[in-house]
Amino acid sequence: MPLRRSVVLSVVLAASWIIAAVGLDSVQAAAALNRWAGSNHPYLVLDHFALLYLWLPLVTLSSFLVVLSPGLMLLPALGGDSDPDRWLLKSLGLGLLLTTIAVWTADMGFGLAVRGTGFVAVTAAAALLCLGVSIVRSRRGHRIRVPNQEVGIGSRIAALA
Repeated sequence: MPLRRSVVLSVVLAASWIIAAVGLDSVQAAAALNRWAGSNHPYLVLDHFALLYLWLPLVTLSSFLVVLSPGLMLLPALGGDSDPDRWLLKSLGLGLLLTTIAVWTADMGFGLAVRGTGFVAVTAAAALLCLGVSIVRSRRGHRIRVPNQEVGIGSRIAALA
């Protein structure tokens, strides 16, 4: 993976880990606004505009990227895919598998209750471990394969979320 793309991906994923960890309470705050559902205009609540229409969608997308991040970091080292759509779907499947294994290991192996920010931390640690594996494999001469199209990856990730 070219250095520029690796750095951009790492920065975006790190930002998503921070946003997801910080924004956990906002999901509960938004759920507590159920009294607005019976109002005359339940689809546009101006009193909580920033929470409902800016911050909560950002937290939701970031949470999706948290689960996707281990797969995004490891898949290029495992052969990846040249098609962006297949690359994202394979990353999602691999990310779900690796997240499940990481959370299970933290829970069963170390006795940690993996909830909230702990879940984000365990998943981020798994993604960093996967990044380390990718770096080691690339330095040993293994081919790191990423999608050919650079344009549109972000919109494809948003569409999956």
